[in-house]
Amino acid sequence: MTAPDAGPCPGWCADSHDGEPAAERAHCARVRLIDLSTMPLIAGKHVQRLALDLVQEPGEDEPRVQLRIGDYLLAQLTIAECERAGIALVGLAALARDVEL
Repeated sequence: MTAPDAGPCPGWCADSHDGEPAAERAHCARVRLIDLSTMPLIAGKHVQRLALDLVQEPGEDEPRVQLRIGDYLLAQLTIAECERAGIALVGLAALARDVEL
């Protein structure tokens, strides 16, 4: 995989990078938000959300997935870790629904 300072943005990058030198570009995808209905409400009325983002900082060889609630970073996963976590989550949901995969 090409390092981000070696060329144009990856196809998933949602940033404009107006006038930003290629070697200083951090790449971010569009954030995916998941409402967390079992978490306490914020200020008694706002649902907390899990934010999932694909991020690649300058000089990194591959992106990583960040999981956040508000400004709090819960985890950063490599792409391989993200794939394993996704499979595990689908497996747990299937188990809870008594569905065979």
